[in-house]
Amino acid sequence: MKVFGVRKRFILFPPIVFILGILITIAIYSPVRIHYVYGILPVIIAQNPKSSTDGRIATSRGPLILIDSRFINNEKIIKHEMVHVRQYYRTLSMSSWLSFLSKEHLVDIEVEAYITEIKSPEDFVEIAEHIRTEYAPEVSEEYIINRLWKYWRSKR
Repeated sequence: MKVFGVRKRFILFPPIVFILGILITIAIYSPVRIHYVYGILPVIIAQNPKSSTDGRIATSRGPLILIDSRFINNEKIIKHEMVHVRQYYRTLSMSSWLSFLSKEHLVDIEVEAYITEIKSPEDFVEIAEHIRTEYAPEVSEEYIINRLWKYWRSKR
């Protein structure tokens, strides 16, 4: 039987591969913790050796968060990465692809995540320098600070 001109078995293939990928990840990176965003969408938080995260303390890959085993209980890092997972689900996985096309979008997704760590606007310059250095050297610091203000106001 065909749905939208495609055989049903081909429609089921991507979700099955996704589920198998999650199960394999759980097996490789155990022990893991499961959190949920929006109350129902799963997030797998797994310990990972530092060398596997490209020198970063943590990284998110869709609904999977890999954290250096030394920082596995750091709630600040988990909160930051959970923002990226929310972005993944909110944009139907397009957010990470858009960041390859637009440095401004990359700045926006990082600003949204870093705003959870900022206690006052006095930290904006330091965070803007970090985002510019680590993620988007071609974007002006002024642009990043303006984006920080935008997210800061929307969260208060």
